[in-house]
Parts: sequence; structure tokens; C-alpha cells
Amino acid sequence: MSELIEKDACGVGFLANIKGIKSHKLLYNALESLANLDHRGAVSADGKTGDGAGILTQIPYKFFQKELKKLGINVPSVEDFAVGVFFLPKGKEESIKKEIEDIINQKFKFLGWREVPIKEDEIGEIAKRTQPTIFQGFISKEGIKTDNFEKELFILRKRLEKLTQNPDYKDFYIPSLSSRTIVYKGLVTAPKLRDFYFDLQDEDYETAFAIFHQRYSTNTFPNWKLAHPFRMLAHNGEINTISANRNWLKAKEQDIREVWGELAEIILPITNDNDSDSASLDNAVEFLVHSGKDILTAINVLIPRAWENDERLTPEERAFYEYFACIFESWDGPAAIAFTDGKIIGGKLDRNGLRPARYIITNDTILMASEVGVIEFPEEEVVLKGRLGPGDKIALDLETGKIYFSEEIIDLIAKNKKYKEWIESNIVPFIPAKDTPELEYKEVLKELITFGYDKDEINMVVKEMALKGAEPTYSMGNDTPISVLSRRPKMLASYFKQRFAQVTNPPIDPIREKKVMSLKTYVGRKENFLLETPKHANQIVFESPIIFDNEMEELIKTYPEKVQIIPTIFPPYETALEPTLDEICERVEEAVDNGKEIIILSDRDVSIEGAPIPMGLAVGAVNTYMAKKGKRSKFSIIADSGEVRDTHSIAFLIGYGATLVNPYMAVQIIRNLVEEDKKFELTFEEAVKNYKKAVNEGLLKIMSKMGIATIKSYRGSGLFEALGISKEVIDKCFPGTVSKLDGIGFVEIARETLARFNPAFSGEMKELPVGGEYRYRREGGE
Repeated sequence: MSELIEKDACGVGFLANIKGIKSHKLLYNALESLANLDHRGAVSADGKTGDGAGILTQIPYKFFQKELKKLGINVPSVEDFAVGVFFLPKGKEESIKKEIEDIINQKFKFLGWREVPIKEDEIGEIAKRTQPTIFQGFISKEGIKTDNFEKELFILRKRLEKLTQNPDYKDFYIPSLSSRTIVYKGLVTAPKLRDFYFDLQDEDYETAFAIFHQRYSTNTFPNWKLAHPFRMLAHNGEINTISANRNWLKAKEQDIREVWGELAEIILPITNDNDSDSASLDNAVEFLVHSGKDILTAINVLIPRAWENDERLTPEERAFYEYFACIFESWDGPAAIAFTDGKIIGGKLDRNGLRPARYIITNDTILMASEVGVIEFPEEEVVLKGRLGPGDKIALDLETGKIYFSEEIIDLIAKNKKYKEWIESNIVPFIPAKDTPELEYKEVLKELITFGYDKDEINMVVKEMALKGAEPTYSMGNDTPISVLSRRPKMLASYFKQRFAQVTNPPIDPIREKKVMSLKTYVGRKENFLLETPKHANQIVFESPIIFDNEMEELIKTYPEKVQIIPTIFPPYETALEPTLDEICERVEEAVDNGKEIIILSDRDVSIEGAPIPMGLAVGAVNTYMAKKGKRSKFSIIADSGEVRDTHSIAFLIGYGATLVNPYMAVQIIRNLVEEDKKFELTFEEAVKNYKKAVNEGLLKIMSKMGIATIKSYRGSGLFEALGISKEVIDKCFPGTVSKLDGIGFVEIARETLARFNPAFSGEMKELPVGGEYRYRREGGE
């Protein structure tokens, strides 16, 4: 099974003493709560191997004082003491322990090892096959000056993780390394976690809070390291945009280098493509916290509420969300999260509210869990009961004992910040002077043939969208060959199939849930995402990623210093395509280095001397090339394309990095239909508005099939499967895309383009082909 499509769904919660009082009873109750979520997990065929269960608590200082005394280790003061939990590869324990000690001693003082006592009878044979040897390592910073112990431990862990580059240590993993928190987890069923780890049974193990989690692997293989909690959170749900989120983090590595300096080479990469979506989310939150953001800000900028259409928000709340929308791509999908940095603990729900989260507050305790009744409280002690709704959050300050709810949390983290002022002064809503382009009738037969149009597509797709303001609907079933087996030259987008939500991951209803969906698009250079300045809000905002000639021309006229047009045309011979792509990428880099923020990739210059590069190829190549250079966030891509006409071809471009799309040829077709078709009942202005409405609603539908609510999150996600595209093309233009069937390379793609281009510009073809994709035709078959 491809690790690129792994997801999970689970039971999650946290329990905390409001007054910060540590006790073993709280740990016991947290473990009871976890056990009562057992039905939300799964068990393997051996009846004992769970999908994963775990608990995160404060470091039980009293317990470790007792245990380390037995080992002859003097424990330093609480503020100088840190504990690491290590999953060590079997048979390699001694060699890797020595390397770990050497690395720790370069910065801190390594105190010693303790093998964690476990009861192996509590796990199944399947879990035992991959069971690591579990050790705890103890660290002292006594006498060592450091401004931020937790940050130093984060850097230390990143250094230690480099050991996995040794093939013998590939299974090495560090569940936690902190001066505040510790994690116990594994492939064990929830009720047996306490029995498996003897430490959790000790009365001296005391904590003031705990996060607990029961994993339910739907289409993933259970794994010891993928059990939750991770270092800062536990998560029930799926991050549907995970590929885009990882890609954008990679693209912003130059920003990270600017802030972290030489340490960047230690901490990069932030996420790992082979980890689960939840693990990558934890990596991102943890990284932002150690880069200077508090955990409440980190959680809320990565998983924002649906603020775009919410009239209940105060201007300050709206400004907070819009400011960070200029900087961050949302981690979108169903999510109930419990999180902590050891000082604040809380819970958060995704913008759609697609996972359950209930809370109870008593005189001295706060509990949030996936279900009501995981533990019982006397009714007279209950102060408040409730549930988190879409986008809601709740948090407890463990030092002050104050509980914060959604609006209070935003007020708290936005206090003393000028987000509202920065938004009002810098962000520019794009409102064109004219609603529709001014186009004249134009003969475009050669271009239509080159871009692969046929009569059926014009009459049954473009015309229908223009007349009705909706995508045409036809009966199911398609008996035409897949593109790679077709005798006809096919458009590149037809080789890519949209992925959709499966198993526990619900699609969104784009009609009933339209209020939480958004096509709002931000255009311009993205400033360093780890900093906060007024310049970060300097963005041009479009209400939709679809623009027409009038908007593009106005953008060029208004911001000539920001815009550069780069033709996507190649000399008409088969071997010229890939070298031309390389030249385009280099031209884009040069333009961006010279301060350009908006790159228009345009295929308008098609002529007898040059054929159009498939726009998906150009967008994908530029997106990938600039991401590798660390410059992708410095500019936006406008795809000015004659080949795009339906929602699939437009979603294809956005999915591989286009910011805006101008389907200029489709609009010209509509203009010509108004002139030629006497039965066409609408004006050009009405028809163009209908076409845009159909495309927008179609994009929402495509996003909703993957459970994605915002176009910003969909952009760059690559949520397609290729069928018949070669590895060389995938690697260069569409990295990360699943391609189960190899196929055409750059030469074959050029050949298919020229098979349309040459007859068109040689005059061999005098009219459009009839078609056969949308209606059965004898002459349209293969």
C-alpha cells in the first residue's frame, strides 16, 4: 500500500486538573477514559495487537527520582531535567545507545539509561514482530546556560534523528524528548496500555494533565511509531491536503534557513513523506512553536475556522484569520485534536466540525473526549458541559488555571498585535473596472484544433455551461479507451484522474456546506512565514481562481512592476519540448529574482513557428523547479491557457500549483457562439457570467469529493492519480503523484501535441472533428 495515501481515524481526548495539582488519580482516570474509547480502535487477527494506543503526561518527577536512585543516578532539579523515550532497533541497542550518548554529551550531560519495564504478554504476536526495545534516556542541563531548554531539546532530537540515515537504524524513533512531557505508546489495545507499561501502574507516577488516544487504522498498516499521541498532539481525522502541506513546507525551506541559520540543516526536513498525516501535523505545530509562535497561534493558523463567510466574527477575529491566510496554507480535513506544549493544553475542531469532541468542566477538572461518558463525574461537581462546534477550540492555561473558549483564545493570541491595521492598510481586494471582457468575433479554427476541441465538446460542454450556469450532466459509463491506449492524440489532463474521499473520510456537500467553503485566492509574493510584519498582508485578493482577459489586462496595467508574461511555446519538433520547459523554468527564476511576483504562463503565441506546451506540464515544471530552489512562495502563477475549458482541466492546473487560471479560448468560443448561433438566447455578458458560475461550482464539487473546503488548501495538492505517464515526467512536473501504470514521456507528449498542431497550421484540417467522447458516434469511435 502506498504510504502517500495513508490516513487514520481514532478516539482522542485530554484530562487536566484546573489547579495544576499532580496526582496518580488523574493518570488513572485518563487511562480509564482511554480504555472506554477502545471500541473506536481496531484489533488485529491475533486478538491482542491494537492499531495503537498511547498517553502523554507531564514528566513524573517524583517517580523518576525513586527509579533513578535505584540506578545510582542523581536527579537534577526539575528545571534542569529532561527525559527522552527511545524506540531502539532490536539487536542494535548497544551501538546506537553509544552514538546517542555521544551526541547528547556534546551539548548537555547524559545521566544514564533505563529500560522501560513492560509486560509482553499484553501484546499480540503481530505487534511483537515489529516491537522495538524501549529505553528512557535522562539528560541534565545543570550548569549549562540555555535560554530555551525545550528548543534545544528539539534541535537535539533532530540531530539524533539523522541516525536513521544508517540502514541499521532505520527503525529508530523518539516518541518524546522534553523537559515537560513524556509519551507512552505502542501497538497495544487501549485497555491494556496500563498493563503493558508497569510505570503507569506506579502510585508515584503523578501528573496534572494527560492526552490519550486510541488509533483506528482504516487504510494504513499499524506501526509502533505511528501510534498517538505524538510530541505535542493527538489527532482523530484525516488531513486531506497533506501532500500540498508537505510540498509547501519544502518550498519554504529558504524561509526556514533565513530564520534558523546554520541550524536549518539540522532541523530540515520538517516533515517526512513516509509518516502519517497526523505525524506531519505534529511536526508542523512543533516546528512553529520552536520558531517563536505560541501553541495556540500555531494550531489556529494551521487549522483555522471557516471565517470567510462567518458574519458573527468581530473585525479583530476576521483580521487575525485573514492575515494568516495571506501566509499559511490550511491543513484541511476532518480533525479533532488534543494538544499541549506542557504549559497550555486544549482541544480543537476542524472548520466543518466533522469529528466529535465533547467537554465537561467540574470544580477542579476539565475533560475533552470523542464521546460523553468516558469517565463519570458527580453531577453536583459539574460546572459546564458542552461540545465543540465547527472551528471551535478550548484551552486551559496550566500555570494560571484559566480556561479559554474560542473567541477568548483569538483575543488572547491577537492581543498587542496589529492584524486589523495591517490588513486594512495592505490587502487589496481585486475589483475589475469591467465585469466581463470586451471581445469581438474571431476566427480561431486553427487554435481550436491545436487545443484539442471538437464539435461535441463545444456544444455539449462549453455551450451548456454558458447557457445554464452549471456543468452538464450525462448518464454514467464511458466506453472510450483510456488516454494512454487511445489512437487519438489526447489532452494531458485526461491522463489524470481525480482522487476522492474514502473509508472514514467524509466528502463535503458543496451545496449544503457552501458556507464553510471558499474559493478566495491570494496573489503576490509571500513573505517569510515565520515572521510577522505589515508586508505579509500585501496581497491581491480574488474571490475566485478563475479570471478573464479584462481582469488579467487590468492586473498587468495596475501592477506592471510585479507582472511578467512568459510564453509556453516550443519549436514544432518532438525533442524540443523538454529543453524548452527547462528554459521556461530558468526564465521564471530570473524574473522572480528580479522582483516579479506574478508570472503569467501563456500559450497565446501559438503560430506556425511554435506549438503550445501542455499547460499542466508548464505549471507543474515551474512549480516543482521553484519549490526545489526554495523560491516557490515568492510568486504566483497565472495559467493563461487556451486548452482549459472544463472544471477538470482547471482543477488539474490548480492542483499542480496555478494560482489563477484564465480560460481565454473557452471565453472566445462563447463570444463566437453568441454571434453564430441564432438560438443562443443570452447576451455575451450573461453567458460568460454563467460559465464562470459553472466553473466555480464545479471546483467546489471537486474539492468537496476530497473533503477539502478551501481552494487555498487544494492548490498544489496534486490530488490526482496518473494513468499512463512516465516516471521522468512525474518526477519533473508532478512529484508525489501516484502513477500505477507507466507510459508516455516528454517526446510522446510533444508528439501528441504536434499531431493536433501540424494538421491545424498546415491547412490539412478544414473543420473541427465531430467528437465521440460525450455522445456515441460511428465516426467518433476508435
